[in-house]
Amino acid sequence: MCMISTRQVFDNLRKVVPVIRFARRTEVEKYLKMYNIDLDSGEYRCAVCGERVTRENVGMLVSDGSKVILVCSKPSCMAKADFLRLYEHL
Repeated sequence: MCMISTRQVFDNLRKVVPVIRFARRTEVEKYLKMYNIDLDSGEYRCAVCGERVTRENVGMLVSDGSKVILVCSKPSCMAKADFLRLYEHL
């Protein structure tokens, strides 16, 4: 069992100020442009399953302002997406 101190959790949360936005499928393009993400480049992979993220399957976008992590829209990946774990990759 791995024990993490409360202080460590709060320090990690302070690393990133999360901005959570819920977008309709028709608004996804606007947010991709806002964060300068070109999904056509093929460089973005789901942080959970590793599959390529496209405009059709983007489910979640997490950013600290300089780095972006994407999660695909598969229900299994969305269910496994843990914000604290995703922040460790930023």
